[in-house]
Amino acid sequence: ENHIEAIDLDALMNAALKQKDYRLAVRYQFLRILKLLSQKHIIEWHFDKTNVDYTKEIKEVRLQTPFQKASYLYENIWYGEQPIDEQAYAKTTSRFDTLNLLIPKYDG
Repeated sequence: ENHIEAIDLDALMNAALKQKDYRLAVRYQFLRILKLLSQKHIIEWHFDKTNVDYTKEIKEVRLQTPFQKASYLYENIWYGEQPIDEQAYAKTTSRFDTLNLLIPKYDG
């Protein structure tokens, strides 16, 4: 319930990776995406919103599909409690990296 802006997600993600907790690292990566989208005023972050809510807020069409794919991965790994190893984490992180590269180019 803390505001996402106040959390050092990079530090938390690095700590999770050191512990080889790749599921938790995926969670922090996804939260970083939400934080960036919020900072760019693409979404308005709130702890009780769903990823469907955020998808509806994203007006830039070229961000919607990558966000939906990242959301799907996150939801399956985190809420579906999918086991994830280092190799699977590397594949997942590339999906998040692609979305992260698109967001700064958006100047909404």
